[in-house]
Amino acid sequence: MKPRQQSGFALITAIIILVVLAGLGAFAASFVPMQQLGSAADIQGARVLLAARSGLEWGAYQVTQGGPSCAASTSNTLPATAASLTGITVTVTCDSSKAPLYKITATACNQPSGGACPNTTTLNVSYVERQVEMIVQYP
Repeated sequence: MKPRQQSGFALITAIIILVVLAGLGAFAASFVPMQQLGSAADIQGARVLLAARSGLEWGAYQVTQGGPSCAASTSNTLPATAASLTGITVTVTCDSSKAPLYKITATACNQPSGGACPNTTTLNVSYVERQVEMIVQYP
């Protein structure tokens, strides 16, 4: 009698391949939420940066148009006037210690501390802050 040939090698290989592919699929699926969080943070960062830039323009307007005086370390928190700025707070600081040069600093964030930016008390993953500065020379 002839010895019987072994069989089942293909079945074991197929099971191993399926397990490896399932693991790779689960690993790849875990990247989707992280990619969505990254995209949301990018969008929020762009919104906060544009809000900070608008704060600079507001501060420059105040200096050049004779609005509220720009005393050393004057700070103003701007209200969100546009729907696209909802949830973003902008704090504008003006320093006139080297007049006629006025240093305007605008700090925008999405989670203010005590109604003003920057937030130094409670920081979490979704916190976004941008700070921009400008020097304005006015007579």
